[in-house]
Amino acid sequence: MRFLTLFAATAVIGVLTGCSAKSPEGNMAIVDFGPRTAVAGHQFNGQPDGSSAAWFKVDRSLEGSVAWVHFGDANIQGDISGSVVTVKVPAQFHDQAREVPVSVDKIDGTKVTKSDVVTVVITK
Repeated sequence: MRFLTLFAATAVIGVLTGCSAKSPEGNMAIVDFGPRTAVAGHQFNGQPDGSSAAWFKVDRSLEGSVAWVHFGDANIQGDISGSVVTVKVPAQFHDQAREVPVSVDKIDGTKVTKSDVVTVVITK
């Protein structure tokens, strides 16, 4: 898993803010994620290739599925490990201060299960 180190390093974040513990029937809940905040123009959860990365834990297994993370206007296919999906985040999506809405889609053939929306805050 490309981002296993990322998850291990950030999994200690245990306080939930901005995400629900339960989801409406048929929808997923994002139960934890990281980073919750980042500084505009700076790398976060740095990867060996110099990119930034984020992770999202949902309330069910994603194994055997395809996962897409909607990070603001970017749609990024994720890497899956159990109920965690990780993605590389393009620099243009964290180059200025703003609040970025994020959601996850779990795709099984033609069935799409959508998550709730959480917010990553990009500060100055």
